[in-house]
Amino acid sequence: MFPRPLTYPPGWLWLCGLLAGAMLALRPALPIDETRYLAVGWEMWWRESWAVPYLNGRYYDGKPPLLFWLMHAGWAMFGVNEWWPRLLPAMFGAGQLALTAAIARRLWPQQAPVAELAPWLLLGSLLWAWFCSALMFDTMLGFFALASVLALLRAAQDRNARAYVWAGVALGLGVLAKGPVVFLPALFTVVGARWWSCGAVGGRRWYLGALAAAGVALLVALTWLVPMALASDAEYLRDMTLRQTLGYTVNSFSHQRPLWWYLPLLPLVLFPWSVWPGAWRALARLRAIAPDPGVRLCVLWAVGTLAIFSLISGKQAHYLLLGFPALALLLARGLHAAQRAADASAALPALVCFAGAAALFALALGAGPVAAAPGSAVLAAGPIGWAGAGLAGIGAVVLAARRAPPARQARLLAACTCAAILLGAWAITRATWPAYDVRPMSERLAQLEAAGAPLAIVGAYHGQYHFHGRLRQPIALLDRAAVPAWVRAHPGGYVLAYYRGRRRLWTGPAAPDFQSRYRSGTMALWRAAQLAADPRMVENMP
Repeated sequence: MFPRPLTYPPGWLWLCGLLAGAMLALRPALPIDETRYLAVGWEMWWRESWAVPYLNGRYYDGKPPLLFWLMHAGWAMFGVNEWWPRLLPAMFGAGQLALTAAIARRLWPQQAPVAELAPWLLLGSLLWAWFCSALMFDTMLGFFALASVLALLRAAQDRNARAYVWAGVALGLGVLAKGPVVFLPALFTVVGARWWSCGAVGGRRWYLGALAAAGVALLVALTWLVPMALASDAEYLRDMTLRQTLGYTVNSFSHQRPLWWYLPLLPLVLFPWSVWPGAWRALARLRAIAPDPGVRLCVLWAVGTLAIFSLISGKQAHYLLLGFPALALLLARGLHAAQRAADASAALPALVCFAGAAALFALALGAGPVAAAPGSAVLAAGPIGWAGAGLAGIGAVVLAARRAPPARQARLLAACTCAAILLGAWAITRATWPAYDVRPMSERLAQLEAAGAPLAIVGAYHGQYHFHGRLRQPIALLDRAAVPAWVRAHPGGYVLAYYRGRRRLWTGPAAPDFQSRYRSGTMALWRAAQLAADPRMVENMP
């Protein structure tokens, strides 16, 4: 008997791994989101509180705990570190790519190239590829949403009742990942079944199975909600359930934006496909193969996601990531149906790269005089210029492949998108360094905490320093009016304040205990004795 031939991981999996590994090496965890989630995971870890997330000594109601549990699983094996949590989104991103290919095989079993191309188109989407390497919840959410859709397709095509259970498990884990928003793709699949399947799916068995899946999802969610309710209080339970769902729909408490807000963003978030004529021709080609059940399902999924998120009050660009797999499937199906003749459609993305390179060169020239002023530079001209040169090189590579078949162009554009993201991460990190590096301040706060010094922050605090400093004591939150009373009550304490727009650092006897650039301004750690001796320092605080 001959041995089975070796099978190698597909190219998109290698590219996803390269992107994740390089992003780990190129940049640290960025404030405020990534450092906040690290801080929540750290505080749950040292408190040994698996049911209730904490941030700065208080209950954290921003997100459910699944990501933090996975952080703890890695820390239990490898020790507390930064790389494991940041690797988790990329792992779920790779899972999304695999599930997208599996859904393509379900929808179009006779068109194998669609399943081969769809993961490339998803990975090549600028917004999706960026968040695949960011410590956020969206790739994990998308993974469970895709798993639920795949399970529902199995239930529909194979008449497999157990698939409804797996759909419910995936939806329940998605609730623990980011909340009920995970139900959207499955909801489109269930409610629109008669339309997208041309009447082949539906009926009592289908809808009862979907209800059973929803029941299983509720049971999975209750495995956390019940212990969380017992370990916290009624107000926190209300915040984690009603406020974090209904609170975003009308008059959102966060990210409130108009109905049309997503429309001008679409060309950017869908780059490079938004500027690739081959993608538009592929989508136009889909009309010739209608009615195709797979095409109908993906249209309902993609358009429905955009419509729902446009209607709710709270909006963020990454919310749209739930619809990206559907768009990748549509593009892959259209490219397979389109003519395979070579064309020059890659010329336009190349021109966009050249235009971006020219803009970066102009920015570098403008940043040069600013960088020459001692103590005032926020941007460094060198990395910006090198990024422009790199982007021009990417444009040249794309332009050289303008005569390649559309499927090959799509793979090349996906690879170039990942290369551009790595180039941008390197340039942004180097050009703005150390404005986004919170580790030095975290180390100083850790030293002060170990010495027993009370700590306070003027304004909001998002946990930027708790993980890197391994802090265990809460930092007091003050407004400017409360600072004089606090420093009188804590003469040995320290107060951290942020100054937006300030580029110069303090020098001489009036210098703070510790200072550094922070984002577009400066942060300074003042001794309480300094602030008590000179009230003008408090008056100058933001």
